Amino acid sequence: MKVRVYFPGKVVNEPVIAQTILESKSLINILRATVDEHGGDMIIDIPEKDYTKIVNLLRSRGASVSMLEKPIILNEEKCINCGACISICPTKVFNYKEDKSISVDYERCIQCGLCINACPHQALMVHRKC
Repeated sequence: MKVRVYFPGKVVNEPVIAQTILESKSLINILRATVDEHGGDMIIDIPEKDYTKIVNLLRSRGASVSMLEKPIILNEEKCINCGACISICPTKVFNYKEDKSISVDYERCIQCGLCINACPHQALMVHRKC
């Protein structure tokens, strides 16, 4: 399952992910990470059976954690089904349905934001709640 993790600037230099992997003995796949002196923002993929253990370890180290149930939001009223999102998405989140409207596979989204910049009608938004 995909999880969004925010790190405040005060823990950016700490090996939070490495410590969590060692303590939980779980595999954590980092799908996207943006880190600077002000903080960090990561999308990680963790085993569902270890969700509670991993989230508790991350929070005990100062991180904010939320599950990504719907990482990208498609406003169907604004979408004109042009397919710009389909052509640019590196993880193939978007496809055409039989009726030529856009379908979204939320499980594949890593919140890279490329589709948002490519959409000519601003029909896509990244879910930022944490």
